Amino acid sequence: MANEHKIRSVQPGSIAWEMGIEPGDRLLSVDGQEIEDVFDYRYYIEEEEILLLIEKPDGEQWELEIEKETCAEGFYDKVGIMLMPGRGMEMVPTPGDMVGASDEEKIKAAVAFLKFETSPENQIKALEMTGLQPVSNDLDIPEDLTESDPLMAEVLQIQNEAEATYGQNQAYWYQNTIDTFSTELPELAFGNITPEEFCGKLTESAAKNQE
Repeated sequence: MANEHKIRSVQPGSIAWEMGIEPGDRLLSVDGQEIEDVFDYRYYIEEEEILLLIEKPDGEQWELEIEKETCAEGFYDKVGIMLMPGRGMEMVPTPGDMVGASDEEKIKAAVAFLKFETSPENQIKALEMTGLQPVSNDLDIPEDLTESDPLMAEVLQIQNEAEATYGQNQAYWYQNTIDTFSTELPELAFGNITPEEFCGKLTESAAKNQE
């Protein structure tokens, strides 16, 4: 059976909302590919046109062809990137980058994985496949990046000028709390839940880590 990933929220006005996707639906596949985790999802949705297989709560399955919207002409001329106060940049570890272990073999394995993940070749692959920002300043960035992702190209340009990096405290949260924050924040922004309900959901999620 295909992996089933439950959709927790849908942003009003989005393509998914317009096509009838609702919270409670399940994502079965993208372009015929089963989705194992968030990395698969981010990789497969990079295409301009994608085919989603959605299962509704009653078991009915929908095949939805989605053609992603592109930025309006001149959009990138109106936005830009700048360093934060103190000439710094915020750095946020990706899932798996923070590993807590007391077993020496597990620590060695984690270090070996991070070295593999952050090799120059794999940093470029992650940039091309998922848009993940490289952590090194001395990489040979693809020449076509300025055209395909102008904002990321600008980020990489000023990254070399940063004099400090600021850690994002979200990196210290448990993953289930991050997931709750990511899914419920849009609900709060669109007025579907109150600030008290939002905080309550975060509290409930965090409490599960105390069990």
